[in-house]
Amino acid sequence: MAFDDLRSGTKKATSTTPQVTVIVIDDSGSMQGDPARQASEGAQQLVMEMQANNLGARGSRFILSIAKFGDAVAPICVAAKPDAVDMTGLNFTGDSGTTEMAEALTWAADAVEQSLAVCRRIPGYSEGDSPSPIVVFFSDGANTGPDVTPAVKRLHTIPFQSGRVNVVAVGIGMAPTDFQIMKTIASDPDLARNIDPAELQQFIAFAGATIIKGETPKVMVDQFGV
Repeated sequence: MAFDDLRSGTKKATSTTPQVTVIVIDDSGSMQGDPARQASEGAQQLVMEMQANNLGARGSRFILSIAKFGDAVAPICVAAKPDAVDMTGLNFTGDSGTTEMAEALTWAADAVEQSLAVCRRIPGYSEGDSPSPIVVFFSDGANTGPDVTPAVKRLHTIPFQSGRVNVVAVGIGMAPTDFQIMKTIASDPDLARNIDPAELQQFIAFAGATIIKGETPKVMVDQFGV
């Protein structure tokens, strides 16, 4: 496989080897109603689990960035410790317009780079022993913006000493023709999944648990979708 494993016990998230995590969730008009509610509840659960797992750490085991997107990107947190995340901001409503994927992916690349810059300022930070950064990108419809290729290439090639950025691309009940773009966005085609919209909250929460345990991104996607 081309993606980099996050093997439990091999690249453990600690205060000096934190896990860089970026979550990007579609909040366009087609997400109104139950998908938006599930996105809100799933994201809140993910952050609360990271907060709980971080208790007792000298620094932070996780450097977290979350954004929602539609016509534009609306960051909720960037390169933050989980306990610094404003939980009231984790509110998805499906009123953000169209689905501008390229801008959202550019934001994700920026967030990874900013997070790595934060990590590299941590005393005793060991990049070679740190788990690979992970980006989880969610969308439920066709891209309405420009070609995503430049943004995807940038995201996939961010330098990281012990590997590369793992990108999981999750379609939320996408039409098969629209879902093809998610295989381009994922850092490996096996990390693209099209899930039932009813599974969204469960998937987000499971993604958080997988990241906390240091398991492979493949573990995350193998439980859901096609």
